[in-house]
Amino acid sequence: MILLPLNVALQIADWWKMGQRLGAGMRNVRETAAVLARRRPVRLVVFALLQSLLAALVYSAFTLAHAMDVSDTAGRSISDGSSFTWTQLWMTITTYSTTAELPHRAFLGAMGWLIALNIAHLARSRLVVRILTMPVDLIAALAWGSGLAIGVVGLMVLSLATWMHSPGYNVGMVSLYAAWVIILWGIAVVLPECVIQADQLYSQDAQPQVPQ
Repeated sequence: MILLPLNVALQIADWWKMGQRLGAGMRNVRETAAVLARRRPVRLVVFALLQSLLAALVYSAFTLAHAMDVSDTAGRSISDGSSFTWTQLWMTITTYSTTAELPHRAFLGAMGWLIALNIAHLARSRLVVRILTMPVDLIAALAWGSGLAIGVVGLMVLSLATWMHSPGYNVGMVSLYAAWVIILWGIAVVLPECVIQADQLYSQDAQPQVPQ
């Protein structure tokens, strides 16, 4: 009985020291990440990955939109709730098709916009950059709103497929709505971030270097 409070106090002290070490480690990780983020090679890699992600999201969105209008031999499309499976969705958005013109043109359009944005920054043409980035906020807002609306519908479909036991819907159908939400919200985040990263990266290059 005498040693029990002492043992509890010692354990609390050990936990307190462990928490302090963990906090110090997390601070060191954040500081290291901040230093790396300010280095030009890392920022270039991040910018390149963001542009690639944006092009992939655009292609996936238009591929999914195209697939929802294409029927199989049984006359059913990917949007048919009674026969939909998540594997069908995964194959649809991750497979490159040379026959579907809509996703191909959307992908080329996204790549062309990104190339034009980089060239405009390299040419120091603020007017062209402003023209290219003018519709970004509108597109991001539309993507956010569309994703929210589709997510609400997806929750309704989930209710129909589970506790309402509707024969025309299954749980796999919900993954289609989830894919739309992820893609649209991904575009809403990545598109403005590409513009921000381009401004920061090329503005840093434009600043005169101070001799050491």
